[in-house]
Amino acid sequence: MIKSALNIDGLVELMSNLKKFPVAIRTALRRSARKVGGQVAKAAKAKAPNRKETVKVGKELVRMYGASQALKKSIGVKVATTRKGAVNAIVGPKRGSEAKVFIAYFKPTAAKIAQRNVTVTIKPAKYAHLVENGFTAKIWASNKRIRVSPKPFLRPALDSNSGQISGITTDYLQIAIDDLISKGKITPDIGDT
Repeated sequence: MIKSALNIDGLVELMSNLKKFPVAIRTALRRSARKVGGQVAKAAKAKAPNRKETVKVGKELVRMYGASQALKKSIGVKVATTRKGAVNAIVGPKRGSEAKVFIAYFKPTAAKIAQRNVTVTIKPAKYAHLVENGFTAKIWASNKRIRVSPKPFLRPALDSNSGQISGITTDYLQIAIDDLISKGKITPDIGDT
């Protein structure tokens, strides 16, 4: 899992002054998190591994394993607020997303015998971290181990959008503050004159 924290200077003082209006500020922060998360998800979809190979199984065309684009299609955004009020944008594959793919040889298990040329259901949420970080695979028939190189897509997407996070958050907070001023709930501080 990739975790990244962002600190904005002066945010603590601003939030302490705006504690009287938690709903308006939380809404602004959730909107900014959704906007930034959407931009990161769009960039991650563009950087996700992308192969298109199909094979005909019976009467239907099925994508080859590793070429289903299921990972790319499953990337989404979820905004969550903690009990303490922290707002998080979670970007990654959706848990419920599935795809049917063709696999040339299916590894035997205790419950199933080995099969050739079968269609299986895959869940991108179960293997996205392996694509992002790489892994060592054991070839089950020969006990050899091979290193599968990483193909990062989430971290570069986050890095490319990290400069916009504070600007978007500031814009949404400014809209919320302007809305509170226009409703007469707070008065603007003109400053020292």
